[in-house]
Amino acid sequence: MIRRLSFLVILTWKSNLANFHITRHFYRELGRNFLSVLAELGAYIACDEKLLHATGDSIYIMKVPSKPDVVGFWYTEEAVRLLRGLGFVIGIGINDSNSFDGDHVFVHDIVADWVAAAGSREGYVRDPEIVIVFDSYYMYNGTRQVLLDNNQKYIAATKKNVFGELTSEVEGHVHYPGEWYGLYNFDSSELFLNVWDPNPAIGKKITMINAFRIVDGPPPERLKKSIPPYDCYKATFSLVDRINYDLGKHKFPHKSGGKGRSCDNGHQHKFAMLIIMENIYNAMQVLRPGRYDDFETLANELALDLFSRAKLW
Repeated sequence: MIRRLSFLVILTWKSNLANFHITRHFYRELGRNFLSVLAELGAYIACDEKLLHATGDSIYIMKVPSKPDVVGFWYTEEAVRLLRGLGFVIGIGINDSNSFDGDHVFVHDIVADWVAAAGSREGYVRDPEIVIVFDSYYMYNGTRQVLLDNNQKYIAATKKNVFGELTSEVEGHVHYPGEWYGLYNFDSSELFLNVWDPNPAIGKKITMINAFRIVDGPPPERLKKSIPPYDCYKATFSLVDRINYDLGKHKFPHKSGGKGRSCDNGHQHKFAMLIIMENIYNAMQVLRPGRYDDFETLANELALDLFSRAKLW
């Protein structure tokens, strides 16, 4: 009877441990530990989201048809660039909106978290020149107000209909790939830019920026064929695209589900574990170049090191 009771207690404990919900605020606290690794953040923080595939009865699972995984948990991330062009995630979050208890996370709430990561609020004291970069899903009037209220520098894409009056003023001036036209707000130092990207897969793009200033005189020769604010957006935002791509290459024990089958218990903290391992891998490639040619080599060495330390305890 005692042996059977012990088995039931262990089974219940494992089941409950696997089903816990990591809240958005706890994810934020976890992300602060990543910051301690870096001596500085650099000039830009790239911000994005990742819909990680999962199926099941969780009230936090979302369906987003435009995303590659379509169904899953919606995570957010902020990343900076290390040497060799590698990314390092300094903050993570989860969009735990749900209709069950009426708890909603708004877009401007997520952007406020990104502003905090840049050090503009919540007691962080960091370089006020740090710029956050994000895509058009997050840029609208409420978001812009959060950025201005916190004196946060930003580069963001936006949708044509969000700032309709400004869009109508710049659209008629761009006729061919490579052309651009912008409006500048001297009061807020914001640039509203309409660009026709030569890449056919991108096409026309509306971008808002307050991270640049107007300089008198002709541009330097090296910038005559570039659009500095927009080119900066593309180069910086590609950082989180690469991180998300790399995350998709790694396997994890918890199955994602599909074809009528729910994902395994414990799936929700998969993203945090993936980010931690990706950060370690990228950081070690910078600190010890050439030593780790692949993720498996590092993982094996790290596992052995952790095991030896555990034995010492």
